Amino acid sequence: MANILARLISSSLNYTINRKIVFNSNNGICTSATKYFLLALATIIINTIIIQVLVNYLFINELLAKLLAELILFVISWLIQRNFIFNSKEAII
Repeated sequence: MANILARLISSSLNYTINRKIVFNSNNGICTSATKYFLLALATIIINTIIIQVLVNYLFINELLAKLLAELILFVISWLIQRNFIFNSKEAII
């Protein structure tokens, strides 16, 4: 239960920081939050799949697999947030 609560709190904080600071978005909260949390759920699922494939089929070290998966998904997630969730061409990063 603590892990779920921590995930909810951290993702809520991350959403707020991304919306206001990183992407400087004025999009509606309900729409962007729904999209953001769907992306977060998809990211967790895809992250798990990528790691499983890298470790079990390509025999890559678990730590390296995790790092590769996180890097790939970070870039994809940032692009999706910028272009589809917050619709911002003024991102600070």
